[in-house]
Amino acid sequence: MPVTAAITRDERALGVLLGGAVGDALGAGYEFQNRVSPDVVTMKPGVLTGRPAGQWSDDTDMTLGIALAAQRHRGLATSAALIDVAEEFLRWYRSHPPDIGMQTRAVLESCTSPEDLPHAAAQFQAQRPDAAGNGSLMRTAVVALPHYRDLATVATTARAISALTHPHHDAQDACALWTMAVACGLQGTATPEESMERALDQLPNRTLWRERLTAAVECEPHELAPNGWVVTALQAAWRSVHDASPTDPFVSGVCGAVALGDDTDTIAAIAGSLLGAHFGVASIPGRWIANLGGWPEHLTTGDLEALALDLAACED
Repeated sequence: MPVTAAITRDERALGVLLGGAVGDALGAGYEFQNRVSPDVVTMKPGVLTGRPAGQWSDDTDMTLGIALAAQRHRGLATSAALIDVAEEFLRWYRSHPPDIGMQTRAVLESCTSPEDLPHAAAQFQAQRPDAAGNGSLMRTAVVALPHYRDLATVATTARAISALTHPHHDAQDACALWTMAVACGLQGTATPEESMERALDQLPNRTLWRERLTAAVECEPHELAPNGWVVTALQAAWRSVHDASPTDPFVSGVCGAVALGDDTDTIAAIAGSLLGAHFGVASIPGRWIANLGGWPEHLTTGDLEALALDLAACED
């Protein structure tokens, strides 16, 4: 991977939010279809969402709920901010989204209030101890934006927001690990590999997760699908980042994520956020950014750009 230190913090922040949304929108046209070559991946209408080409899915819908709460509270590391995130999730759910994960749906439909959401998630987990879907990892990168200078706060906050719907320890670990790697990218760490190593050093289960990341880059690509389990989702996204071309890392990385198949919007959204944090918004083709949209329906690409910059400036 090329060294990326010359890219500014703001360019990286734009890369995180827009990179995740672009990856999501690209993958939305290929969800659960036959695998394709990375060379043919292009913007298509959403398979499950029915939204036009360029529109994101539930991954970015929920990411933006977190972002809007973070903007109002100037961060996410307070109980009030966490309740506001829960309210955003419920507001989104009440809008009858066309695409929503099974675990997320089950938790949100059983919830009586924003304050009740962690309890509803804990009850779901108690009834299904092995449930560890990728539904919190898909939305976690934005947590790094207002807290990127403090990896401990990034990890704690990512865990708390995961636990609103996905409290399993694997889901919380995955969110902490990936969000810290994104934060390291925002700090200016040169490569995704260096950022991931720094993030691993902060993780209590670092040996297990290092083994999982090693397995991800050594296995055959077809072994990374299905990828609904949060661990396989992280491995698939990491394989896509690791295999990205040095000359065009964002495009090759997100197209490679889509080409792995199965839950393509989620894998490409996860990969896109980390690639964007390291290679900046300029690495994302303008044709992919121009027509972004989804929920909330009033938000445009310009709004996402302003939101990313505002969140990254929270600690200035």
